[in-house]
Amino acid sequence: MVLRALLRRHEDQLKLFRGSARRPGFAQELGGQLKELQQQQLGPARLRTLAADESLRRELRDKLHDLALLSEKYVEWLRRHELQDADCLLDFATGCLRSEINPRESSFFIEHLWLDGFAEMTPQEHALLAAIIPFCADATLAFCLETEPTPAVSWLSIWSAIGKTYQRCREQLAALPGCQVRTEILPRTPGRNRFPEHSALGELEAGWALPVASGGETDFAAHLSVTARANPEAEAVFAARALLQFVREQNTHRFRDCAVLVRDLEIYHQHIGRTFRRYEIPFFLDRRENVAHHPLAELTRGSLRAVAHDWQHEDWFAALKAGFTPVRKRSWTGWKTTPWNSAGAASNGWSHYRMPAPKACADSFCRHLKPCIAGWNN
Repeated sequence: MVLRALLRRHEDQLKLFRGSARRPGFAQELGGQLKELQQQQLGPARLRTLAADESLRRELRDKLHDLALLSEKYVEWLRRHELQDADCLLDFATGCLRSEINPRESSFFIEHLWLDGFAEMTPQEHALLAAIIPFCADATLAFCLETEPTPAVSWLSIWSAIGKTYQRCREQLAALPGCQVRTEILPRTPGRNRFPEHSALGELEAGWALPVASGGETDFAAHLSVTARANPEAEAVFAARALLQFVREQNTHRFRDCAVLVRDLEIYHQHIGRTFRRYEIPFFLDRRENVAHHPLAELTRGSLRAVAHDWQHEDWFAALKAGFTPVRKRSWTGWKTTPWNSAGAASNGWSHYRMPAPKACADSFCRHLKPCIAGWNN
């Protein structure tokens, strides 16, 4: 909504985006572009510098000019309303950590930090990691690599992206005062890695980067198969049927023993989620998501706002709908039709930290609400 309003307000100052500013969906695409720029730490000043480069094509310079203008106006709007954009929170945390004069004497201290599962990290995440390491007594950063990478690794290698992440982390941490960096390569110990000894997947993984001839002991055809499908939806259906077949073959087979690996989860997560729910397959998607609207964050935000703002309707129900109360979902529809306002809530004794039951409201409403109040007070 804010970006859409800014596009209309500054439409006359735009160069490349002027003809597209009012099109449906453009504000959403612009929001994604500004998010990416924020993650890469490209602010309005940097964008204006790039837009002034005469060696660039005119269309590109016009686009950079528009992005710099809109990014600047958006930052001004946030500052004027004393708000923080969710994509700026990492920068905010980095700034707070860097403002500490002596990290070792700070009340914020981490005994041991463990980082794992990152194939790529944005400059924003690199900066936060470098800022938080001085507050750690010890830290372990785990990367899935074949060997310690070198700058000469080809960009065609499957280890290229994660190798660059490793090298940049090592360079940043080695530059920190008093930080000692040590690299440890974990060997392929049979029985302690993800593949059992003499398995087809184990041999395939070991020779993936540098293929070697098989000794003939493993029958790959009996354990591995290659299947092509028309689109991600068909691939998800094939995976779901294969999982069902696996768990039905033997009583000892479980869904928790299975994993579906994809190259880019952003392409597949909707298809996998929709298909697995249709086939009633329990699953967990290891996908990074924005926690701004996570149920726990909604509960915390709604609870604090309800206490601070005299139990406004939207704050109270935001806390209820987070799902951490014994109230059933089907009851909310009836509750929403119950007359409610902040003045009435305050007059019924709802303006204090301990909440007595309201004196006058619908019987069904009170009956479902009393357990919540009791749990909240406890």
